[in-house]
Amino acid sequence: MTPYGHDILTYGQSRPRAEPPPGEAGPDRQLVELIPSQMAALRVFVGLTGQLRVPSADRLAEQVRTASCDHGIKRWRLHLTQEQMDSVAYALWLRRMTGSAAEANRLAGEYGVAHTPSPAERYGPALGAVVTAAPGKAAPRGAGPAGESDVDGLVGAAAEALGERGCKQAGCAVAHSAFGCASWRGPRPVC
Repeated sequence: MTPYGHDILTYGQSRPRAEPPPGEAGPDRQLVELIPSQMAALRVFVGLTGQLRVPSADRLAEQVRTASCDHGIKRWRLHLTQEQMDSVAYALWLRRMTGSAAEANRLAGEYGVAHTPSPAERYGPALGAVVTAAPGKAAPRGAGPAGESDVDGLVGAAAEALGERGCKQAGCAVAHSAFGCASWRGPRPVC
């Protein structure tokens, strides 16, 4: 076989496929159609394999590489297992934490899959301590026993101590600092 023939066969076998190859399609896989911005975020996530501490699901990189685009509806088609769907949700959660919630919101709305880490996972184990307010300040709304309300208390107390602005969301008394809120650019913490 000539080098050209070999390269043609190699290239042809690695081209994106519209449908999964025989043996990959099955009841454990779901067709997922992603918009271009979701696919771009997923490609970044897959490209960071080896650098991230939370690994992607098995064979997700191959699914991303072989995804096909339906140009009529502008959607990337992938056939994913539940584990891969969870990994996609994590990738889009990372995107949410770094600037855009639209991709994660769309995935949650269309497929019911979202990554929602607990406060201890999200902010670290140091949040086990109850912090109700900065010295000399009233306790923020919701501060109380251990749980997500402690996150509000810690974030609010830290923001007040640092002189950060309070949340602009109507009725919210928590100062969110860099964590953002619905009226801020960025992800929305528990208000």
